[in-house]
Amino acid sequence: MRPTAAAARTMTLLDVLNVSRDLSRFAGLVKAAGLEGELSKPGQFGLFAPHNPYFESFHAPTMETLVGDLGRLRRVLLRHITTKPVMVYPGGLGSERGGDLELLRTVGGDSVAVWNGGGGQPRIEGRVIWVANVAASNGIAHCIDGLIGGWTA
Repeated sequence: MRPTAAAARTMTLLDVLNVSRDLSRFAGLVKAAGLEGELSKPGQFGLFAPHNPYFESFHAPTMETLVGDLGRLRRVLLRHITTKPVMVYPGGLGSERGGDLELLRTVGGDSVAVWNGGGGQPRIEGRVIWVANVAASNGIAHCIDGLIGGWTA
């Protein structure tokens, strides 16, 4: 999932999402919801993308129902894009505010909490951040173990 430093200067968050085999299901949902522009526009954003095993646990009718309501799908996915990037580190080292918890605003208007300490794995809204700090030209991407807030919107 990690592009080279030179590639990161030209790859957008959408590019990072699209080249990662581990994030192909989330990439498909982003495309279905018409949110590619949110991940390719200029600026500095954070992306917290669930990995494929999370989606593979769903039954086909469940996925069809969820993708069938594009408004709901968009609201759910927008929780995974924050209005500013954040670096995370096990144990809390390097937190921008010097503390273990940082509240971020999503492009959908929600607030999400990033837990960055306590000697354990960093988390966002209780979801484990498995792969962290993947640089892109317009932000930082992270791979997480599930949807933020589930499918409710």
